[in-house]
Amino acid sequence: MDSYYDTDHYTYSDKTVTTYGDLTSDSTSDYHGNSVSGVAAGDLDTSYSGSVAAHGVAYDADLHLSDYQQKGSNTYYADHWALATTDAKNSSAVVQNNSWGFTDTAYNSSTSYSSSSIATLANASGFTSNGTSIDNYVTALNSFQDSGVVVYALSNTTSLSDADVAAALPEIYPQLNESWITAVNVDITGSSGNETYTTMSAKCGSTAAYCLGADGTYINAPVYYISGSYFDTSGVTGTSFVAPQISAGVAIMAEAFPNQTPDQWTDRLLASADNSFFTATSTTSFANGITHGYNTEFGHGIMDLNAALSPITSSKMKESILIGESLNNYEAHSLENSYLMTPKLFGDSLQRHFQNTTGVFHDALHGNFKYQFSNSFISQQSNNTVDQILNNHLNGYSFQDVAIKENSFKSSEGISFITKNITNGYLSKINP
Repeated sequence: MDSYYDTDHYTYSDKTVTTYGDLTSDSTSDYHGNSVSGVAAGDLDTSYSGSVAAHGVAYDADLHLSDYQQKGSNTYYADHWALATTDAKNSSAVVQNNSWGFTDTAYNSSTSYSSSSIATLANASGFTSNGTSIDNYVTALNSFQDSGVVVYALSNTTSLSDADVAAALPEIYPQLNESWITAVNVDITGSSGNETYTTMSAKCGSTAAYCLGADGTYINAPVYYISGSYFDTSGVTGTSFVAPQISAGVAIMAEAFPNQTPDQWTDRLLASADNSFFTATSTTSFANGITHGYNTEFGHGIMDLNAALSPITSSKMKESILIGESLNNYEAHSLENSYLMTPKLFGDSLQRHFQNTTGVFHDALHGNFKYQFSNSFISQQSNNTVDQILNNHLNGYSFQDVAIKENSFKSSEGISFITKNITNGYLSKINP
């Protein structure tokens, strides 16, 4: 949800672009929607013949565009925002990016907010709304979180005492605090290992527990289209260009872990963020002993997609094979100590038979990772250690193809099997 678009721009190439309502067109001075779309999902084409190009973080993602400055036939802007949000959900969007806000007023925890008072803030910014339309917008955002994550850019006004009210809606409406991420702009300068981190926006404030950062300072991005596609090579700056990096991160989580829920995608990004450069003042506890520190300035820290795509473990639950009916009813068995031991009589026959069969292990945040199932076999004549077998597991999984179509541990590939944490002896049972 943004404004000032032109889908003829090169950044929208080779992707499906759907829209809701009228879109305000771009110009040589107004092109915010193009830039935000490009940072999130701008097309990557290494054969591009222009002098400069920029591609998005999730460059293969499709886009659904709507305009917060339009209201169509609605009397109130907030009703349009609600309908656009619902249309995005119905179009299977997995994340809604909001690089805008309907007010620059700081949230105050001692203030008693109502839908009418929030509408008053929107009216003051020129977005005519009333209490009922705000309620409709909140209801639509809450419904969107059933299948997607809401990402909201914090204000660029560094002097604000807290997050702005628009970004802090979950503080007012707790039902929104399911899969919501606020975006803080952190300028990262200096050489590797000697970086300096400086906030260039409002701080996370009251939203710190669900706040995530990225560097949105001087980002190359698409701008306008006039008989050709233009890019800004001096760089755009602001939380407007942090939020789409995070939204793209959500899209990548949705692709890598399609059997997970929006709140689980959110947890992966927050729990894996780089918080090594500041002192945490509070801690969030996730599943299976995973904890992560944050503070009111930087939130959980800088988004780290590589860490989010890797197994996230704790002393309570490392890489594991899960046995049970669902993620709500299972027993976890250490992957390191779960294997199939065969007598010498079998030689390597079973291992060879299952050479092209896929197995799945899970991490502490229930992310599933595929691996070569034949690596599970240990012959009595083998000299491999359990650690070597584990390394074979980890070397075998791919971030590009880890989908399990249902929220289950069962797959049409391979065999089902019972595991035990064993140091001697044999696996108790194999079910063909």
